[in-house]
Amino acid sequence: MATLANEVKNIYISEMDTQVQGTEQTKTEDSSSGSQRLSGGLEQFNLLIAKITEMCNDMKILKEQVTSNTNEFKSSFSTLNENISKMQSNIINLRRWIVFVELDAVLKLDLYLLDLYRLGVRYEILRNGKKLKGEKIFISEDFPLEVRLIRKELLPYLNEARASNKKAYLRYDKLLIENKVCTLNDLKKSQSALVERQDSISGDIANTDNFTEGSEQLEENSSDASGNTLHSWLKKGRLSSKQKKRSPKSNKKRKALSSPDLSGNIYFKPGIDMIHILELLQLTLDELHRVNNDSIFLILGDFNSRVGALNQMDLDLFEGTNLNCIRISTDEVIYKQGYMLVDFFESNSFALLNGRTMSDNLGQKTFVSKVGSSVIDLAWCDYYNLDKVVDLSVLQWSTLSDHFPIEIKLNLPLNRRKVEGGCSSQGAFVCSRLSWDNNKAEAYVLNMENMPKISYNLHLETISNINENLKDAIWETAEHLGLVRKQKKNHIQVNNNDPWFDQQCKTAKKIMKENLKICKKK
Repeated sequence: MATLANEVKNIYISEMDTQVQGTEQTKTEDSSSGSQRLSGGLEQFNLLIAKITEMCNDMKILKEQVTSNTNEFKSSFSTLNENISKMQSNIINLRRWIVFVELDAVLKLDLYLLDLYRLGVRYEILRNGKKLKGEKIFISEDFPLEVRLIRKELLPYLNEARASNKKAYLRYDKLLIENKVCTLNDLKKSQSALVERQDSISGDIANTDNFTEGSEQLEENSSDASGNTLHSWLKKGRLSSKQKKRSPKSNKKRKALSSPDLSGNIYFKPGIDMIHILELLQLTLDELHRVNNDSIFLILGDFNSRVGALNQMDLDLFEGTNLNCIRISTDEVIYKQGYMLVDFFESNSFALLNGRTMSDNLGQKTFVSKVGSSVIDLAWCDYYNLDKVVDLSVLQWSTLSDHFPIEIKLNLPLNRRKVEGGCSSQGAFVCSRLSWDNNKAEAYVLNMENMPKISYNLHLETISNINENLKDAIWETAEHLGLVRKQKKNHIQVNNNDPWFDQQCKTAKKIMKENLKICKKK
């Protein structure tokens, strides 16, 4: 039994040794395989590190090249700017300015002609030219021959006004005395009328009554001739002119004291031939200036031309006005047509109002759509009436149009129409007013939809015709539905305040009255 047990024991031990040896061999094989895999991973890792190092070196070289190219581009751009600045002084502008230089008192006068690209450069030269007083070098403007002759004849009137301690200065071919525009013909007429009046008074004082009647007749005729006039130009880029004159009735008991004003509504089609249309507009302006020389000229509309911050003017031009000489705009883009448009209006003595007023001091966008936003709805006023402009604002109203409305406030006081004899039947007139009724809203809409005056192709009509037909349709529909109320009045309620009594004074006076009521109650 002992021998059998030993044999079993030995067999068991040998089997265990075999298993242990197999396990050790397996471990050795696994360790060898893991070492091989680790060695392969290390080799791949080293290759990856080498590639990363190579890429870093390439990036460093590329960065150095970019830095070098950037510096080279900055240097080239700076050189380009300098070349552009030098070229701008040599580009021919529509208006030409002359610089007279006297090199020496012994030598004859040398003449130098400079063509400037921008009017801002011209204003800067003329402003600094004042510092040359007393020197042998002086600077002057080159006006057309007819303008130079007119300015020469205006000089005695200028000196006379300044001798009377009045603020007077020349503006192109006109004389401004206390912010009042005077032409040479006006001054000659007033002087001849004064001489005739003095001769008449000194010759025969007994004819005073006849002289008064003649003066009344003259005043009556002049008031008829200076009635308000409304002009509307350009039907989608094509010039059209429609003039309506409203003159006060020739009633000797009433005096209508009103000043003429001219307002032009303009629309330029996109892609229009700007040179051709400006030539046509120039003909219209020349005719209007010839017929209405003392009128207030306002030109507004959709010009489809982006002008950026152009039209920077001289400070002296805006002295005594509510406008800023520095014009600001949120639209910095300038089209080629924009340069042409600004040069055209500057040569015709017009200033752009957008971006110059208290309510539009940043030059707000006037056009907003899915394709972008811009300032293309512009308002222009002639130099001689800039003091009449109180404010311009772009109304941020939500309408069906992609253009915002523009509101312009003007200081144009009208004297009250005087009626002798109180509330006489001769001086009375009928005033019609629209009186809305919500119960007739549906009938009003139905009648307006069927009005023949507004049921036609708008593209075949001028802007002024469309405007007149729309107003007629509104009034005719209102009269048909009984929405017009008529009142009998004896005089027109208009502003009778002094020119200095503006809206700010009215507001202050209203607040003062309210505070006075509160104090009286206490």
